[in-house]
Amino acid sequence: PIFLPSTNKDSQLQKHGAQLYAQHRKNVFLLDQNVRQQSGGDFVGHLKRLRDGLCNAEPEDIKAEADYWNKRKRLFLPQHELDNDNWSYKDAKTIEATCFNKNRDEINAAYLKIFERVRIIPSVNKGSHATAVQHKRAGMVKNLPFVGYYDVGMMVKLTTNICVLLGLTNNTRGIIRDILYFDEHASQNFGGYNKNYRANPTPLSDILFIIEVPSYEGPQVNDYMISSGQKNWIPILACEVRCDRKCCSRHMFPIAVAKADSIYCLQGLTAGDGKSIERVNIHWTKEAESRWPNILYVGVSRAQKSSNFALQDGVAVEDLAKIGSYEPMKKQQAEMEKLKEIAMSIRAELGVTIQKYTDILRELIFTIRQRESHAEQNTITNTISECLHQWEESLNSFTSNLASNFSSSS
Repeated sequence: PIFLPSTNKDSQLQKHGAQLYAQHRKNVFLLDQNVRQQSGGDFVGHLKRLRDGLCNAEPEDIKAEADYWNKRKRLFLPQHELDNDNWSYKDAKTIEATCFNKNRDEINAAYLKIFERVRIIPSVNKGSHATAVQHKRAGMVKNLPFVGYYDVGMMVKLTTNICVLLGLTNNTRGIIRDILYFDEHASQNFGGYNKNYRANPTPLSDILFIIEVPSYEGPQVNDYMISSGQKNWIPILACEVRCDRKCCSRHMFPIAVAKADSIYCLQGLTAGDGKSIERVNIHWTKEAESRWPNILYVGVSRAQKSSNFALQDGVAVEDLAKIGSYEPMKKQQAEMEKLKEIAMSIRAELGVTIQKYTDILRELIFTIRQRESHAEQNTITNTISECLHQWEESLNSFTSNLASNFSSSS
């Protein structure tokens, strides 16, 4: 972990990470208000106990927690939740969250088999840093798939930033809605899901993907697509990236199959009713928990409420009891307590600073009111008076909310 002192075994990247962490450690803010699960009911309480660890809890409390989480075991879900292929590979609103990349790849491979016409598209590579599947000097090249597997209706994600301002960033998720070929004969001799048929007679520049991206925030292609409910459908072309030394390159589509992804990559995801992803099925193991403290908490906390997540294999009482007992988590919790002390000190200082700022604003409002009281009443003075009133109301609301937040977290 980057908060521990660096050792000679650490990579340069780890050492730089530790240095940056140490530099910014003095500026810490504690976010202690739950936003994602605001309407989660008792789900929030169970999440908090999971986050804090259960190794010091009483046996009957641990069993009660295990009973709660195992009610969401994939095999035990109520029938009404399984209707319409919900929680299945066919469901485009369900994502599989794994602890290990190996399991992610296995699930994505199984997912491909439900499609009838999977296109196998190899990348076009130049230079030794790109022709290898993984090379230590590949740099950004490794962000593009070495071989892509695509079909209409498939869940995919972007593998590199295209345009941050438009919401097209690395790990942005979408669904392939169409695959277009500028050569009308290309689709017939392009191939299918066959390991022996990887020849690519069609240049990548002659292929266009249409992806539905729910989080897309940019301009639409045309009015017809807007009226047809396709305002978030965008074209994706192949792009070229170069290695760290700029001597080698890979030309490929920046999209990859994404029915399954690692919990690490899903940390920004919110799964909830009405969202692009409504359900997350978590493939958790005790081995993963021993390596990455709180990974079960990170996975289940993607859900807004308990009906938005499932556990593929459930959790045993003895495994749940060990959460919080692993050495990495003890070190992490000790560091979190130190960070909390720093954050609460900063919060107190910030409270004093904000109070001084609001006092200055109130004094300014008072001064302007005094000056305007001697002026002749007209449209301008009435407008100023109304603005001062609105300003004062906003200031009162702000200070009231601030005081409430400070008192609830102190």
